[in-house]
Amino acid sequence: MDESNIAGGAITATPAFDLFAETTEIVDILHAEPIFARSALHEWHIRLHRHPRLHQFLLVLRGEAELLLERQAVPLVLPAVVNVPSGAVHGFRFAPGTDGVVLTLPAAMVAPIVEAAPVLAAAATTVAGEALVELFQAIAREHAERGALRHTCLAALATLLAARTAEALLAAGPGRAAEGAEPPLLRRFEALLEERFREHWRVATYAIALGVTPTHLTRVCREATGRSASKLVEARMMAEARRLLACTAMPVARIAEDLGYLDPAHFSRVFTRTAGMTPTAFRAYVATGSRDPTERPDRPTRS
Repeated sequence: MDESNIAGGAITATPAFDLFAETTEIVDILHAEPIFARSALHEWHIRLHRHPRLHQFLLVLRGEAELLLERQAVPLVLPAVVNVPSGAVHGFRFAPGTDGVVLTLPAAMVAPIVEAAPVLAAAATTVAGEALVELFQAIAREHAERGALRHTCLAALATLLAARTAEALLAAGPGRAAEGAEPPLLRRFEALLEERFREHWRVATYAIALGVTPTHLTRVCREATGRSASKLVEARMMAEARRLLACTAMPVARIAEDLGYLDPAHFSRVFTRTAGMTPTAFRAYVATGSRDPTERPDRPTRS
């Protein structure tokens, strides 16, 4: 692994890693995939990066792996569970063929559990007990199914997994590897954004509510996520739009109204600009279940 972005124990430049096409959001309730799905594409070395709005849990079952944190590289003791909160700088070095599962959830989904169990607010790892291993496997199985109550089952299992991971990290005590996550101002901004994004607040309004200048807020956002405060506001709005398109049957005009747009055509233009396809095309794309981002309903598929 090229570790040129580690110097003197400090990160000189850490990208906000883009997991899902052109967005750091997921359209499903959560995302589950085997470790090899992305690691093999990068020669089993994942550079230091961060996920601005995503929380990850990893289970490493077989092979060899190191968790790369901002100031240390930690060999994993298998089977290992790894907690990676939103904004935490991290990377991985896997031996080829390493087996395990990566679960990615919206940070907002995990936020109530992180509040109840602050141990989840730092990147950390410990040994995974049998019950935790079975939970990961149950989520992976449920994620692959298409049952009528799939979302409900996944939400319940993910909540239990987060709680059990917190218990495992607490039981490991201070010897566990752990490093911090997002700057406090960014966490406060994201919490306020969750409450107010439908009201179309300007960045200046958020800054006033947070007691800082718009320039300072934007600087903190850009340093931590690689995006300006205004881009984060837009991204949150469009993430909710994608969720509603993917997970409900609401008409596009009703979604626009729910998100505070007075003109559905304006909503469609903003969505098309950010997603690269119209709301209707995006809904059809999600319904196909295609894993290939080039196979979109508004583009010809490859033969």
